[in-house]
Formats: sequence, C-alpha cells, structure tokens
Amino acid sequence: MIKYELLLLNGRNMGLSLREGRVLKKMKFVGIKQVSKAVNLGEVNKVYIGKDVEAHLVEELIQNCRMKNIEIVMVETMEELGKMSNIETKAAAAAE
Repeated sequence: MIKYELLLLNGRNMGLSLREGRVLKKMKFVGIKQVSKAVNLGEVNKVYIGKDVEAHLVEELIQNCRMKNIEIVMVETMEELGKMSNIETKAAAAAE
C-alpha cells in the first residue's frame, strides 16, 4: 500500500505526497513527454511532479497545468513517484 500526506505551501493545499496512509489511484501517464501530451489533450485531472526534477525540465508542464487549472502535486523524490506509478525506475512526472 502506498502512503501519502497533504502538502502545504504557504498555507495553501498543494495536493498529496507519499506518507499518510491511503492508496493512490493508478497513474495513467508516466514521464514528462507523456504527461505533457495528456495535459495538452485534456486527458488528466491531476499531475504529480518530483521535487528533485530539474526545474527547466518541467517548467512548461507546470505552466500548462496552471493555465488549464489542473492540480499539481509535488512528490518528495522521483524515486517515490516511480513507486507510486508502479514502475521500477524513477519518474519525473506522472498523471491520473
């Protein structure tokens, strides 16, 4: 079972991270390219991004999510995001 916690930034709810105790939904899209494409096509409700991803790699994805009012969840590490996505490697981004 994957656990998560609520992330707060300056008192604002930024979404969920691993740790708290509920199971997350299975990710439909994994990887920056797949997630970006899905965001542009309006196929996702929530995007997860690893906090340790280099900013320039996800800058455009974050802007597109904000423009389309898609919730962004920052996950502690790409390794944790990979585990959330049921893959055996790190993931920079994933979406459901």
